[in-house]
Parts: sequence; C-alpha cells; structure tokens
Amino acid sequence: MKYLYRKNSAYLLCCFLMILSTSITTAQTTTTFGTLTYTAGGNNSYFGYAIDTSSSNNNVAMGYRVGNNSSSNATTNTSIGAESGLIGSRNVFFGAENGNWLTQGSNNVFIGNCSSCNTLGYADQNVFVGDRTGSWSQGNTKGNVFIGYAVGSQVGTGSTNNDKLIIDNNYLTTPLLYGDFSADKLGINTTNLPNTLSGVNLSNYSLYIKGGLLTEEFRISTGWADYVFDEGYQLLSLSEVEAFIDENGHLPNVPSAEVVEKTGIEMGDIKRIQQEKIEELTLYVIDLNEQLQAIKAELAAKKAAKKMSHKN
Repeated sequence: MKYLYRKNSAYLLCCFLMILSTSITTAQTTTTFGTLTYTAGGNNSYFGYAIDTSSSNNNVAMGYRVGNNSSSNATTNTSIGAESGLIGSRNVFFGAENGNWLTQGSNNVFIGNCSSCNTLGYADQNVFVGDRTGSWSQGNTKGNVFIGYAVGSQVGTGSTNNDKLIIDNNYLTTPLLYGDFSADKLGINTTNLPNTLSGVNLSNYSLYIKGGLLTEEFRISTGWADYVFDEGYQLLSLSEVEAFIDENGHLPNVPSAEVVEKTGIEMGDIKRIQQEKIEELTLYVIDLNEQLQAIKAELAAKKAAKKMSHKN
C-alpha cells in the first residue's frame, strides 16, 4: 500500500513538472504561467490568466487579469490579486482589484480587497491597509496613511488631501485618529487641527482631543514661581490687592474668567500662576506673623512694666 502511494505521488509530481515545463515561457528572462499573458519586458514573473504588463520590467504579478490598467515601463512592482493594478514603480498591490484604476504612481503599498481600486490619476508614497480603504478617493494623493475599513475613501484631490493619517473602522464617522504629517499634528475624534483660536497662536501644539482627556498622571516642564522670593520682587500690599480686585474683579497677574473662556489657558501657566499666588500668600502670612509677634512682644513688655509698677 505504501509502495502504491509513493508510486502515485511520484507520478503526479512528474505530471506537474511536465505541465509546468510546457506552460512556462521565457521571453527576455520573463517567466509566465497562464494563458493570454503578455511576455514583453524583462525580468518579470507572471502567474495567472490574461496578465497585461505592456513592456514592463522587474515585476511580480499573480492573479486573474492583473495589470489590465497597466502602461509601459511599469517596474519593480508586486501585484497579487484578481484584477489588481500593475502600474508605476516600486508599488505593492495585495488584494482583488487593488489599485486597478491608478494611471501612474510609485512607492505605494495597498493591502486589502479593492484598496484604492477607484483612485484615478497618480498616487505616490501612500499606505492603504484595509478592505476598500481609499477606494473612492479622487486620485492625485501623496504621502497618506489610511488604516481600516473604507477609511479615507472620500478624500478628494489636491495638495490639501496629501500627507494625512486616518485610522478607524468606519468611513461614515469622524475618524478615531486623524493626522497631518506635513504639520506634525494629530487629532483624536476630530479632524479640526487649527493653528489659531480667537487670535491665540496654536501652531506649536501637536495633539488635539475632542471630548476630554482622562489620565492617571501627567508631567509638565515649565517655569516656576520662585521669583516671588527674589529680593527685588515687587509684592503688592494687601490694600493694593484689595483695590485691584475692586476694580478688575480678579487677582493681579491672573487672567479673567472672560479671557480664559474665550482663549483658554496653558496648563503650565495655570500651575505657575497658582504657585505665584501661594508664594505671595506665604509672604503675606510671614509679614502678618512678624506684626503679630511684634504686638505680642509689645503687650508682654507693657504687662511686665505694669507688674513692676504695682510692686513698687
């Protein structure tokens, strides 16, 4: 029984090798396996029915009708999947109909069925991962990273739609993560990454969060308020502080509620200002304590003098 099994296996292997040897055609070092497959170009490996590459070089294509969108001079691409694209250079297309509407583009990685399948025009240096990711974008995109089901699919054309990061599992909602590589900015649950807010410059901010932030700990590194204890620090008197409050409705060197509501305030500034007021209060307490001690000493002296006068 084992002999018969080995004999049949050897026979099947020989048949496969014979079929392979008669089906593989070499044309300018291009290897093909399949029917109606073009053999122009050189150093290619094609496996599948009706692969169309039109004088391309150094490509690997596998699947039904791969490269039906191809033009000449497609080089160093890897395309796997039925009707996936084979265009430009140094692209990786993995998935059915992946990139098959591209007309040119290089250095892209498209992974997923129909990932970028309807992208018209050129696309350079993009990474699309997920079923139908970027599938309805209008082309001419560059430097984007889209991850998740159909995300980025409605991105239009033009430079404003380049260098974007989108990560989510649904294209119908505001993405969980949205970023702009060109501006080094990242948003969570928002696509609004402003540079100004009510006249305040926000260009140095990198992270924008909609809906609040809950964390166990955070650390800030900023200036501190120990300048209050410097010898030359001008500490207002309590009467001056009282007059300022009566006129302005808030402490000196503290923004008003109206200003904070309109423009916001940096966390570092909040901590520094609060520390400044704590240290000023400490100086006021020290001064009041000195006055209290002076009064107590004066009362003690009067009491002692009065006691001595009674003895006399």
